[in-house]
This record gives sequence, C-alpha cells and structure tokens, in this order.
Amino acid sequence: MRATTKAKRRELAAASSMGGSDGDRGSSIVQMPNPQFAMEKQMIVSRQQGGPYTIDELEENYDYSELCLCTPFKFFLFLLLIAGLVLAGLYGDGVLGPKKSQSSGSNGIYTTSFLTTFMPDNDDAPDSSSTESPYAFRDVLPDPLPIVTRKTSECSPNACVLPDCGCIGQTTPPRDLPVADVPQIVMLTFDDAINNEVYPYYERLFRNRKNPNNCPITSTFFVSHRFTNYRLVQSLYHDRHEIASHTISHTHTDAWEEEILGQREIIRNFAFVPSNQVTGFRAPFLQPGGDQQFIALARNGFNRDSTLIEKDFTNPPLYPYTLDWVKSTTCVVEPCPAQYSYQGLWEFPVTQWESVDGSVRYGMADEYAPPTKKAALQYFRHNFNRHFNENRAPFNMYMHASWFDNYPHVLEALDEFIDELLRHDEVYMVSQAQALDWMHTPVSLDRVFKLDSWQCDTEVEGPPPCTAAEAKKCVFQDPVTGNPITLETCAEECPKKFPWVGNPAGEKN
Repeated sequence: MRATTKAKRRELAAASSMGGSDGDRGSSIVQMPNPQFAMEKQMIVSRQQGGPYTIDELEENYDYSELCLCTPFKFFLFLLLIAGLVLAGLYGDGVLGPKKSQSSGSNGIYTTSFLTTFMPDNDDAPDSSSTESPYAFRDVLPDPLPIVTRKTSECSPNACVLPDCGCIGQTTPPRDLPVADVPQIVMLTFDDAINNEVYPYYERLFRNRKNPNNCPITSTFFVSHRFTNYRLVQSLYHDRHEIASHTISHTHTDAWEEEILGQREIIRNFAFVPSNQVTGFRAPFLQPGGDQQFIALARNGFNRDSTLIEKDFTNPPLYPYTLDWVKSTTCVVEPCPAQYSYQGLWEFPVTQWESVDGSVRYGMADEYAPPTKKAALQYFRHNFNRHFNENRAPFNMYMHASWFDNYPHVLEALDEFIDELLRHDEVYMVSQAQALDWMHTPVSLDRVFKLDSWQCDTEVEGPPPCTAAEAKKCVFQDPVTGNPITLETCAEECPKKFPWVGNPAGEKN
C-alpha cells in the first residue's frame, strides 16, 4: 500500500511540474515559482484525486507507525469503534424534535410541489395562522449585491468605510479599537457532507460548550450535497450553527450559479433552512472560479466567500476584507476575481498556518499530519497565539472531519484545545456569519451584547427537526456512480428524483 501511495505522489508531482492536462481538474491553477505555492497547487490536485490529504504525506516524510493497526489489541479496539458507530447510526435518535413541513408563494421564491410550498415575504401573503399547515414558514431571499466596473486605484480607508467596505491587507483592528479590547474571534469550520459518520465528531466538539456570554459556541458548515443527511443538517442549524453552500457536486465546475444557488435551494428544500440564512460559500478544494464564481455569489445575495488563500504569510495576520477593490494580490490560486468590483461581498481569506518551527506553511489547518496528540496541540497553540498575541484578527480553523478519521489523536487534541480557548474571557467561538456581524459593527469586549447574532435568546428561524425514526429515507441512483444513494430528510414526501445540478427540487424526471 505504501508503494502505491508513493507512486501516486510521483504522478502528482509530475502533473504539477507539467502544469496539468486539459482533463486535469487542477489544470486551471497558476504555476507559482514560490515552492510553498507549488505545494499548495499540488495539495489541491491531490485532494481532487482522492488523496494524499496532507502536505506531510505529499512530502513522504510522515511516519505511519503511529497509526498502525498491526497489533491484535489495536485491531480489536478498531473493530469496537466501528461497531459502535454502526449501532449509533442504526438506533440513535439525537436531540431532535417533531417533523415539519413548509408553505408557499411567489415573489421570485423557488417553490416545490412535493413539499408544502413557501410563504412569500410580502404583505399579500396569507396569515400563517389561517393556513392548513401549522408548520409554514416565510422564506426570504437575500438582496443581490452590486457588481460594478473594476476599481483600479488603491483601496482608500476614506472611501472604503464600514459597515459595507473593508480594505484588503488590513492588519490592525477596525475603527482603531485597542487590541486589548478586541474579542478574539475563533472560526472553526468544516467542509463537505454531513452524515452519520461525521456527526458524532460535531456532537463531541460542540455539545454543552459555551462562550463567555453564556451562549453556545458555533461553527460554519460548508455543505456539499452527495452523502449529506439533511435531518442532521437541520439539527445543526437549530443548534445555532451556520449552514453554508459548498456546491452540489463538489467538483471543479463552470456551472457556478447552478452549483452555488442550487445547493442553497437543496438545503432549504430538505433541511428547511431559510434562504436568507445561507449566505456563505467556499469552493471545493479551495479552487476559485474567477469572476463567474463571484458574479454568481453577488447577484444571489451571498455576502461572504471563504475560498481565497492569502498570497503572503502576513504577521500580524489579515483581517477579512471586501472585494470592492479587486487586485491581483487578492489570491494565489487562479482564476481569481479580476474584471469587476463586488461591493459588500466579504472575503474571509484562508489565512496560512505554519508548522511550530516555522519551516512549512499550510492553507487549511488539516494539511498537516501531526504524528501525536502532543504535536497537534502544539500546532493549534502556535497558530492561535500568532493571532491572540498580535492583533486579534479572526482566527480561522478551517478543516474537514476526515482529518479525524485518518488521525484520531487530532480529534482528542482539538477537544482539549477548545477547552483551553474557552478559559479565555476574550475568546468567542462563533460562525463566520457572526464574525461578519462584528466586522460590520466592531464593538469592544464589554459591548458584544450589542450584537444580536451573538445572543441566544431568540428562536431559530424555520421548523425544528424531526427524529431519526420520523425521517424519510429516500433511496435513489447516485448520478455519479450509479450505485444506490440515500437522502434522509424531515420532508413529508420523497422527491421524484435525486436532487442534482439543474434539478435542486428533484422534481424533473
């Protein structure tokens, strides 16, 4: 197996050095003379092709002996773990509520026929108390953002003013807040499908943990469609986590609008998350789509992207910025947004992490393969301290739950690290949407109560989730492999077809 892995690495390195072929999904990535950028390119190509998933594995310097199951005792523990996960998936109810449905209308709002449709957000809508369904909720589309001719001048703090504009490259707190008064925002986010395999990780990390204001810590989940259990998405949403779009097919695509908006519609149709609550996006593999991607985001009211890897390792770290002033320095991996300015569209950049000794830089946190729990803890602490002790720019912990599958000790380390973070009165673990509210209105630590989204005394929009027993398990043919695939949802009926690109409601035969 190790020889096969080495062969794959050599093939990836060869593809990277030649720039890729037309059939290579990574072929649109720019050749970068900096060795670190070249490694980021190779990392993207590798993940698109199914692994390796960490830079350490690509460099062939990772010691796999820590992960070996070659002793009978380790193998027995492994079998017990698998059996436990299977039983949890079969019999676990979670902390879920009664099954709900939806109600409908016009106003340009997407409707479905197999579900009760959505109430329009206008004065002509009937009183929900008079409708037949007691579970109707109003679905509101966010307003589109302006797209204008590209601004070629440098961003000026006098012209780019909060709450709607922030200059690229800012490393000092907004509105001249003293660093000591700035809440240290920590954004722990996860990409890809949400299902029974990864949900126990999230329960372990988030359950019963609270910020200094006594509200639950929250995350942003960038959700792709295949293999996602929408009952669990609905449960996470009602635990006040943010649900964001990560495309339907999770491939490199040119159909950006269908992929981005379609996934928002699927999330609304099957997890009952209102459209105006799905306003964040991250492209698969951190592979941006140039202006096509950002046009699709802006005109559909997405106010935030989190795809672009920062070009330079900045110390102190960058604060988020808007794409009003688009420059070639905005991102590393091409194609980058270049032709237009996207007013009010915020970029939460992929701020680079570094190894404890400073010799290696990473895009997402999970590009490192810590050999031990101790090494993982040191890695987390080192990168957090760079933010906390410098300028308190929002600290991004961007990762995939598959990191825990491959390196279980990383989950143990993260579990312990979160406890360490929450001992700081200055630290708030919030979603990107909540972090954006703070960027719009930067307030000092003693005034975070002014931010409505940071509070937890209001009801979550949309109907609560059903139980596992009440959920529909809809079986279809996977459009990619042709194998059976299950869509689990609290909807009252299954769609006709598996929802997919161009058919997010699953209505078309």
